[in-house]
Amino acid sequence: MKRPSNFSTTLSTDAETQLVTVAVIGEFESATIAAFEVVVSRAMKLNPVQVSLDLSETQLIDSAAIGAIMRFRRDLSADGTDLVVDAPHDYQKRLFKIAGLGHVLNTE
Repeated sequence: MKRPSNFSTTLSTDAETQLVTVAVIGEFESATIAAFEVVVSRAMKLNPVQVSLDLSETQLIDSAAIGAIMRFRRDLSADGTDLVVDAPHDYQKRLFKIAGLGHVLNTE
């Protein structure tokens, strides 16, 4: 699958707080998972205390993306790192709730 042209994933760090932010922009779906996982791998190598997954500029999240988020959460948890999902849109919160992840994901 070809990655949609409106998709990007960025990584930013705050040296003072050791907070790492992974921002997903555009359509987060099966064709974009590989690009997301490249950035996730870079984030994991930083050994952060906490990671924020910023979905504020994400227009679409499919089941493959939910699976990628859950793998990311699992890998972070194994290292003792917290994942906070910044999902400000109502549709995102509903999606996580319908998928049975409302109690698993720490959403803001």
